[in-house]
Amino acid sequence: MASASPFDLQQPQALDQRDVQAGLEQHRAGRLDRADQLYRKVLERTPNHPDALHLSGVIAFSRGQFEQSIALIGKAIEQNRNFANPHLNLGNALREVGRLEEAAESYRRAIALTPGSAIAYSNLGRVLNELGQSEAAVESCQMAIALDSTIAAPQINMAAALTQLRRHSEAESAYLRALMLEPDRAETHRSLAMLFAEMERYDEALVCHDRAIKLKPDDPASHRARASTLILRKDLEPAAEGFRRAIALAPDQVEGWLGLGWSLRLLGRF
Repeated sequence: MASASPFDLQQPQALDQRDVQAGLEQHRAGRLDRADQLYRKVLERTPNHPDALHLSGVIAFSRGQFEQSIALIGKAIEQNRNFANPHLNLGNALREVGRLEEAAESYRRAIALTPGSAIAYSNLGRVLNELGQSEAAVESCQMAIALDSTIAAPQINMAAALTQLRRHSEAESAYLRALMLEPDRAETHRSLAMLFAEMERYDEALVCHDRAIKLKPDDPASHRARASTLILRKDLEPAAEGFRRAIALAPDQVEGWLGLGWSLRLLGRF
């Protein structure tokens, strides 16, 4: 048997690195299919390549393939536990499938590896709020804001936690700061509208709902939220029409049908 060349072990590694870098360039340009092909090409040669596993998992996440994303990023972490981004992205995928405690732990690992990561603190704050730990969520988001006050996500996640704590005026301020940073994010206008509705400031709520719908006219959630505010305001016919619009956009989403039934019942149209 012929002896191996001294270059045999180096060439595949160099080739893997080249293809990962090329895939990353395609990935950043939004050409996900091509990027995924390049990552998978690397994995055919080197099945445990941590970068290719991680980035393939990120693409799976962007496609809504959350279980696949968890599996791929989990394998990447097994190969290298000392890199923060896989822990952060694993936390995102775990949250999407409702594994909130595990998601929080992944975010904590990311923070331990990169204490200056505002996004990790922000995402931890969001999942802590979903776990009912709203005070801890506020603290985590405050840490994120202290690290980077130029991103909207920590303000949004803190506002959600403050709303849960019924600290409404503080939540309003956080949403307004988020909108200064990202004025065209429809979801933030919708969340602020729902806060105003909870505070019985219905006129202001409707202004925010209308902004959200103008920014994303085909989002059924915004139409449902506006219709719910109209019910609270006792504008029942417009509320029913709002739920019908939401149903037309998303006939398979049960919330629209429930809202329409609620509004029709209040109208006495049993």
